Amino acid sequence: MPKPGSPSHAEKHGIALVATPLGGPAARVHPIGAMTVASYVQSELRDEIDARVFNFGSSPASRERALDVICAFRPAVLGFPVYSGHVVEVAEWAKLFRERLPDALFVAGGPHVTLTWEDFIARWGGVFDLCIAGDGELPFLAAVRATLEGDVSRCWGEPGIGRLGDGGPIMNGMAAQLPTERWVDPFLCEVVEDGERLVFTDRRDRRMRRAVALVSSRSCPQKCSFCAIIAMPGKWRAAPTERLVGWLADQRDRDPFDHIYFMDANFFVSAPRVRELVSAMAERLPDVTWSTSSTVGFLLHMAEEIPWLIERGLRGVELGLESGSAEELRFLNKRATVDENHRAVALLQQHRLELGLDFIMFYPDQTRTQLLENLEFLQRAALLDEEMFDHYLTVLQLYPGTPLRTLYEGRRGGRFDPDELPGPEPLFVDEHVRSIHRLFIKEFAPRYLPKITSTIRALQHDARALKLTDPPAAQHRRLEATLLRHVPFKVLWHLCVSEPASSVEVAWPWLTRFDGSSESIRELASLQPTRTRGLD
Repeated sequence: MPKPGSPSHAEKHGIALVATPLGGPAARVHPIGAMTVASYVQSELRDEIDARVFNFGSSPASRERALDVICAFRPAVLGFPVYSGHVVEVAEWAKLFRERLPDALFVAGGPHVTLTWEDFIARWGGVFDLCIAGDGELPFLAAVRATLEGDVSRCWGEPGIGRLGDGGPIMNGMAAQLPTERWVDPFLCEVVEDGERLVFTDRRDRRMRRAVALVSSRSCPQKCSFCAIIAMPGKWRAAPTERLVGWLADQRDRDPFDHIYFMDANFFVSAPRVRELVSAMAERLPDVTWSTSSTVGFLLHMAEEIPWLIERGLRGVELGLESGSAEELRFLNKRATVDENHRAVALLQQHRLELGLDFIMFYPDQTRTQLLENLEFLQRAALLDEEMFDHYLTVLQLYPGTPLRTLYEGRRGGRFDPDELPGPEPLFVDEHVRSIHRLFIKEFAPRYLPKITSTIRALQHDARALKLTDPPAAQHRRLEATLLRHVPFKVLWHLCVSEPASSVEVAWPWLTRFDGSSESIRELASLQPTRTRGLD
């Protein structure tokens, strides 16, 4: 909001960065890339503009409210971050604003535009006036300045800015990288939202913490063959420690929090940098905890320092395991062994840290043996009691610009639609794996997981209510909830070791009998796979 003595919004130009509402409520983690770009432009143009990020949910009421709020803001420029999983949705969202704000400048940017700029402009150049490839700060600033000056064509020659010309897509190369010493506080811009506050459940300290999220570094030195980050321009680089901690301290003064989600692709890349940053945070933000993400090798490199990090606030790590199959790890170019994956999981479990699983359960070249290796890994690593089921459902995504997308396009004999992430069904090499994927992902997950999940929650609620009045009954509810958390594992395992079935109910009849009762849950404990045969 404007500070006392500064010009009112009526005297400023509104600049809006608009997150696309997708699949539910507004994301609790704010659009960090949009915040970074908006804050940089705000810092450069100060009292000339009012830059805001808008983050709304996907319900009809939220979408209509977003349209009304943003249009009432009367932005001169609207920027839309584009990711490969929602290209058409972004374009349709932009069209709605175009109808209400015909005189505004519409700009698309983000990873998908960077990786597919020529195709994107050719297809969507009529919706967006400009498209940005590469780091967004400098080209978006150029676009805003040109708009304020009344002549958008002044920014056409800026590196990273593309448009649809008379002869087709035009792009003047990738955007220049902004030096790390010029990165700015991402919390400078206002975020307008209709979602819930970001929190972190701290099981170690048994409390709920108010949280913020930001990215302290960009890119990743790993070369995983499935990851779009390796196709993006620029090497790994990190914000200077003093500036980063200053941003966090200033934000805590503005809006108190006591946990930080570092959303870096790979936080532990530089051990000296981690030590420096964590020491500075412990000194200036002594009561604040933090969590982050890492690949296996970089985490293990700091294994001996985990207790030191915990003393200074570390509470969780999202771990890029991806697979429990040695052959699949090589295929994904993970540069980690199955044994190292086990050691990394054990390290986090040993120190009672929250563990987030990045795991690719299915991929097109997979055999049943490799799929079973994934399941065996989860069992041996004591990961069957995880509360979330996402790691059972994850399928390899073929992002634009990645080596694996190129590989499968070569096999296919032609390119995939540049605005789509192709489904795996036509790409599976093993027909039985194709059948397992269909039964598990297309049938079991949508039909039965919601009821299983809701039953687990009800059992947990009952266990809490009975904890003091009837401890044996409370323990019984907890055991039933644990047993139900094993259902995805058991279903998928049975599909792997059984003959192909016409439906998931034929393969696993218990599903049709499950009604949430104790009797049906007890039956689950003794179930064995049917029509078993040896693996090929």
